[in-house]
Amino acid sequence: MEEINNRKDNIQDIYNLTSMQEGMLFYTILKENVKVYNEFVSITVKGIIDKEKLKESFEDMIKRHDVLRTSFAYKKLKRPKQVVLRNKQGEFNYVDISNLDEEQAKIYLENYMNSQLERGFDLEKEALIRLTLMKIDKLKCVIMLNFHHIIMDGWSMTNVLGELFLGYYQIQKYGKIKINKPNQFKQYVGWLQNNYDYEGSIKYWTNELNDINKVTKLSTNEISNNYIFEDYVEKIDERMTEKLIEFAAQKNVTLNIILQVAWILTLSKLTKSDDVVFGSVVSGRDVEIEDIEKMVGLFINTLPMRINNISKKSISELINTVQEKQVELIKHGHTALSDIQKLTSFGSKLFDHIFIFENYPSVTSLLEDEVKELGLEFEDGFILEENNYPVAIVVTPNKEIEFKIKYNTTYISLKDLMNIFQTYKSILTNILIGEEANNILMEETINMDRFENDFNNTKVDFGPQRTIVDLFIESVHKNPNKIAIFDGDHQISYGELNRQSDILANYLKYNIGVSKGEYILLTANREYKTIIWILAILKAGAAYIPIDKNIPLERLRNIIVDSKAKYIITDEKYEFEDLCIIEKRNTDVSINSESINESELDSIVYIIYTSGTTGKPKGVGISNSNLFNYLIWAKDMYIKNEENVNMPVFTSLSFDLSVTSIFLPLVSGNSMYIFSEEYDLLDVCNQIIKKRDINLIKLTPAHLNIFSSLIKDKDHGIKRFIVGGEQLYTDLAKKCVKIRNIS
Repeated sequence: MEEINNRKDNIQDIYNLTSMQEGMLFYTILKENVKVYNEFVSITVKGIIDKEKLKESFEDMIKRHDVLRTSFAYKKLKRPKQVVLRNKQGEFNYVDISNLDEEQAKIYLENYMNSQLERGFDLEKEALIRLTLMKIDKLKCVIMLNFHHIIMDGWSMTNVLGELFLGYYQIQKYGKIKINKPNQFKQYVGWLQNNYDYEGSIKYWTNELNDINKVTKLSTNEISNNYIFEDYVEKIDERMTEKLIEFAAQKNVTLNIILQVAWILTLSKLTKSDDVVFGSVVSGRDVEIEDIEKMVGLFINTLPMRINNISKKSISELINTVQEKQVELIKHGHTALSDIQKLTSFGSKLFDHIFIFENYPSVTSLLEDEVKELGLEFEDGFILEENNYPVAIVVTPNKEIEFKIKYNTTYISLKDLMNIFQTYKSILTNILIGEEANNILMEETINMDRFENDFNNTKVDFGPQRTIVDLFIESVHKNPNKIAIFDGDHQISYGELNRQSDILANYLKYNIGVSKGEYILLTANREYKTIIWILAILKAGAAYIPIDKNIPLERLRNIIVDSKAKYIITDEKYEFEDLCIIEKRNTDVSINSESINESELDSIVYIIYTSGTTGKPKGVGISNSNLFNYLIWAKDMYIKNEENVNMPVFTSLSFDLSVTSIFLPLVSGNSMYIFSEEYDLLDVCNQIIKKRDINLIKLTPAHLNIFSSLIKDKDHGIKRFIVGGEQLYTDLAKKCVKIRNIS
C-alpha cells in the first residue's frame, strides 16, 4: 500500500476485487517469474494512421474508464484492494521501422511482441495497458494493445479497441471525441457485494461436486511447474459448420451447446468414464446493470462443468442436460473458482483444461462504416493470451469454426492433442448423422459414408475408406508401367515408384526402427526422391513433416521440440541431440523390396507447420481418413473420368498447397511434373505453359495472376485451375475465364 499512499491526492476510489480478480492476483504473485495473464492483441492496418490523433483517442479512453486507471494494492493488507487514480497515463509507443526490408521488419515485429510479453506488468506501480503504433511502410502499420487480464476480459478488449478507433474517427471528422462515459466497473463490484447469493451458490456447488471420485485429464502426465506453451489450431470446414448451426437451430440451442456435448463425449471416450468435468468460462454479464455489454472490466469466470451418466443419455437428453447446466453456471457463476475447488478433495486439480466459446463481436463488424470512411482496411489480427491451465481451448465461430489450443508441451504432446481432436471431429459427425451417445462411445471410427449420404447434396458415394497408400497401390496395379513422375530428364513409373518406396519403407522400419504413428521430418526439395521418401514414410506407418532446405535453425529446433520427432531425412548437416539423421540421397539402402503397408485410416499422413502468431511454428495435421475424403472428392470434381490428367509440382512442399499436386495424380493414376527450386517463378510458369501435357494446376491467386498474364494467346494444354490459399477476387476470376480452353 506504500506506493499507493505516496499518491493519496491522486486517489479517486478504493474498493474490493472480484473473486476472479483475486484468483488472478494470487496466481500472478505466486508465479512471479511466469508472465501469466499477459494479454496481447495485434491488428495490421492498411492505410495512414495519424499517431497524434490515435494517442489522443487512447488517452481519452483511459479517462473514460476507471478500470484502465486502476492499480492493485496487496502488500501488508489482509485483503487486496483495487485503487482508481484520478490521473494515470496509459503507455503509448510509436515505432517507425519503414526503413527495414520485409524480412527485417518481420523479425523486428516478432522480437518486439516477445519483449512486450516478457516484460509483464507491475500491478502496484505501472499502467496496466499499453498501446503501440508501429509503422511498417507508408501505407501499412500494426497497432498492438497489451494489457493485464486482471483489468479486462476479451469482450472488454473488443469494446476498448472499438472505442479507440471510434474516437480516432470522430477526431478526424469532428475535431473532438463525442463518446458518452459508460457505467463503471465499480457498479458491477457493488452488485456482487449487494445482490449475489454467495451462500446459496456454495450450497449448489457442494451438491454438484460432492460425489466426484475421479478427475478428468487429457493426459496421464502430472501437471508440471515447467511452462513451455505452444499453439495449435484446428478447424471445422464451412460445410460442416453450416450443418452444425442448422442442427443447433433444430434443437433450439446455441452452437456452443452442441460443441460442448461433442466435447463431453470426447472426454468420456478418452477417459473411459461416464462422469467428466472440465473448465467452462461464463461471460458474467448476466446481471441487471444498464448497458453492461458496453462496460470495460473483468466479468468472466471459470467454473467446473460436470456431466455424468453420459452413456445412459440420448443425444437429445445430453443437449438438454448441458443446456440446463449452462443456465445453472450463469446463475451461480460469480463464485470464486478457488472457493469452489475447496469443496472437493481434488482442489486446484479438479480439471486440467478450459473450453471457451468466444461470441463477442469483432472490431471490424462494430465499426465497418467508420473504418471504410477513414480509408483504412484491417488486414489481419490476432490475440495472444496467457493462462494457468495446461490446456486452453478457445472456440471462435466464423464461417469455419476455429479451435485455438494453447497447451503446455511438458504436459501433453501435439500428437496426443491431434488424436483427441480427430476423435472430437468424428463425434461431431456422428451426432449430425443421428447416432446416439452409447453407440458413439463404442464406435472406433467415423461413419463418414453416412455423413456424405445424409448431408452432402451432391450425393457422392466415396465407397469404403482407404488409406493414401491403399489408393496409390490401386494405381500401381492398374498402370504399373505408366510414368508417375517426370523430373527434368528423370522419369519413374508407378511400378518402380512402388518398388523403391517399399525398399525405403522396409529400411525405415527394420533398419532404423521407425514405429507406427511416429513423426519424421523431411527436407522437402522439389525432386522425385522426396516423393519416394514420402510414400516410404507412409508405408512404414509414420507421418512426414515437410521442411524447407533453408529453414532457420531456431524454427527447426522449435518444430522438433513441438512435434517430438525423433528422425529427420535430409542431406543437410544438422546436429541435434536425440535426433536420428537419415541421409536422403542414399536411396539404395536395402535389398528388401517386399511389399509393406503399415498405414491406418486414423493415422496422421502429414503435419504442415505454419508461423504462429508470434512467429513460433504451429502444426496442423491431416489424417488418412480426412485426406481420403478430399482426394476422392477432388478426383471426381477435377479429373472425372478423363485420362492423362497431369499436374505440375512447382510450389513449396512445406505448404499444404502442394498436397493436391502430389497426391491427386498418385491416387488417380496420372502423372506429376516436378519443377526444381533452381528456376525462378516466371521461368517455371513459362515452362508449364509450354508443356502441352500439363492440363490441371493447383495454385494461389498470386500464381493465377502470373499465368493469366503469361498465357494470353499462347498455345497451352491447361484446362483447369484449382485456386486456393488466398482470397480470389472477382476481376481476376473474370480475367481467367476469358482464357481459351480454361474452365
